[in-house]
Amino acid sequence: MRKISASLLNGIKYNRNDKSKLEELIVGKEFKTTKEQQKGINFEEDLAIMNGNLIKDKKIEDDEWLTNKKNIFNIIKGSEWQLKVEKVFNIDNEDFLIKGFCDFVKKDEIIYDIKTTKRYCEGDMKFFSSPQHLIYMELTGIEKFQYIINSWEDSKKFYIENYKKNKNNLDLIIQNIRFCRKILLENDLDFPIVE
Repeated sequence: MRKISASLLNGIKYNRNDKSKLEELIVGKEFKTTKEQQKGINFEEDLAIMNGNLIKDKKIEDDEWLTNKKNIFNIIKGSEWQLKVEKVFNIDNEDFLIKGFCDFVKKDEIIYDIKTTKRYCEGDMKFFSSPQHLIYMELTGIEKFQYIINSWEDSKKFYIENYKKNKNNLDLIIQNIRFCRKILLENDLDFPIVE
């Protein structure tokens, strides 16, 4: 059985022309967290603390983004944080364990994923091509998914991309997996095996 996550699929697509990066993704090499990535991690952790989750030695950062954090918290309030999801799918006569962690899930009604980005414009639908929302809706059975996007350009504004599960979700996930596997096989690689 092979294992897959939405972030692995996104990483394969992004690095499709760099065999060494693909190899690092497959072996699960830890990448150094950039300053921007850490800002995003801190932002999400602050939301988790506001939502009642305890994170050792962490307090909410009182920074210029506090207004956005409070406004986003009003949306995600009462959600479960970092819900582990996984399911085995048979694709082309081979089993694949697809797994991940949903940022926030509200009572089996909606999944929220917190994104931070340098710049976002209204209507961008920046995450439309990501398999993440497709996979998380399929793994949980929850029919609604929202990316809540904080742009570092404006500390008083955030954006939402809404997605709904439809009859094509599973087909789109399978297409993503086949596409990424083709990239890997062309580089003499494959998805990691479940240990």
